[in-house]
Amino acid sequence: MAAGGVLGTAGTSHADGSSGFGRVPGTLRPGGELDRYIAQMAAEDRFSGTVLLTHRNRPVLSRSHGWADRARRIANGPETRFVVGSIAKTFTAVAIAQLAARGEVAYGGTVGAYLDGFPAEIAQHVTVHQMLTHTSGLGDFYSAEFVEQAKNWDTVEEFWDGLMAVMRTLKLEFTPGTRTDYSNAGFIILGGIVAQMAGSYYDHMRSRLFTPAGMDSSDFSTKPEVLADRRVAHPYALQDGEHVDIIDSDLLIGTPAGGAYASAPDMVRFAHAFQDGATLLDRAGAQLVASPKLPPSTDNDRFAAYGLTAHLTNGQWSYAKNGGFQGASNNIEWFPESGWVAAVLCNYADSAEPVSDKARELIADAR
Repeated sequence: MAAGGVLGTAGTSHADGSSGFGRVPGTLRPGGELDRYIAQMAAEDRFSGTVLLTHRNRPVLSRSHGWADRARRIANGPETRFVVGSIAKTFTAVAIAQLAARGEVAYGGTVGAYLDGFPAEIAQHVTVHQMLTHTSGLGDFYSAEFVEQAKNWDTVEEFWDGLMAVMRTLKLEFTPGTRTDYSNAGFIILGGIVAQMAGSYYDHMRSRLFTPAGMDSSDFSTKPEVLADRRVAHPYALQDGEHVDIIDSDLLIGTPAGGAYASAPDMVRFAHAFQDGATLLDRAGAQLVASPKLPPSTDNDRFAAYGLTAHLTNGQWSYAKNGGFQGASNNIEWFPESGWVAAVLCNYADSAEPVSDKARELIADAR
């Protein structure tokens, strides 16, 4: 199942991508190389989701393929809500930056300066900066045992308290600051700091991020809300060669490390709100979050930022965050110099990355 057409998120939409767009190459327009690439992946049942590509806040390409809910024959569409996985880490990083701008959080501050009950090796030595850059020494927590434990948390309050209690049992896997190792736990503790300063992590996300950015379809939805929402794309995991609906395996609610729900237009709105110097952060704060901090690769084109990855492609910087797990993959990326934004949200695993890579390549070549 496929749905096409250009989606007008702002300004006037033009099906041929020509009027008022500046230099929009044919490779990125409807029927161009990117569009054909996505269609081929969908025809091979390797892509299910929505792609929205905009230039200078005007739509260039909007494509949806596959099913949001196969059992009810609901197709993915422009307004479908996808679980965006680790893109929530970027939301958490923005919340920390908002608190830092008010002087309530210091990037060099340790966990113990904001939260109690953590062992001394974490409380006294792990900093906000290290958690934001995955250099904290904190590892992961997500396991079959955790999922079983989480099934007993029936309310959002119980879930949050249980989650933070698990964080307080963790031990360091290496000395903070000595190496990089992706850490979901670090971002959950950052979310705990947001909750301590703001009263509620989820309420802060709604009032200080989703609402100001105009992200009307975005939220940390509870499992009952997700199951009742016909706009939600069910995650389909590949099992024995078949895509199987695994929506019933979701936690009660997402965490500061992953699990918010959003539509592709909302992710584009987030990218613009991040950059505009007023809606979420001032320009200095946004630059602080997005600027390269560490080189996670040896090829000189990817650098760790705060909850983001900074890419240097053909002399052009872009800022991106991906997310994924069994049955979902997604990516949001913006190019401040040339004005492009690419949102790729999928309810198949490993679908978003090749499309995002192709879009980045074509955008970089378009300069």
